[in-house]
Amino acid sequence: MTRLSSEQVLKDNNVSDPISVTTLQLTYKALSDITCLAKFINLEKLDLKLNNLTSLEGLRSCANLKWLSVVENKLESLEGIQGLTKLTVLNAGKNKLTSIDQITS
Repeated sequence: MTRLSSEQVLKDNNVSDPISVTTLQLTYKALSDITCLAKFINLEKLDLKLNNLTSLEGLRSCANLKWLSVVENKLESLEGIQGLTKLTVLNAGKNKLTSIDQITS
């Protein structure tokens, strides 16, 4: 399991405050846990393709998210993105999704 830490994200992106981050590209990182992204409340674009995610827990507080890619993960549902009313682009292909109820309600 590869767990992402907010400290590592800040270091990798050469910033000191998660609130200042609006775009993150976290592809090919073998991530299985992204709960630390809850601190990145001003994210607008997030690329999480080609990881090992089974959950999108941590994204609910990213209310400004407009663009999200979770292509080629291990997601069975999109639980965790309810309430992201600004989300206009969602790419979730090549997962194990059994339902998309989370984006229609």
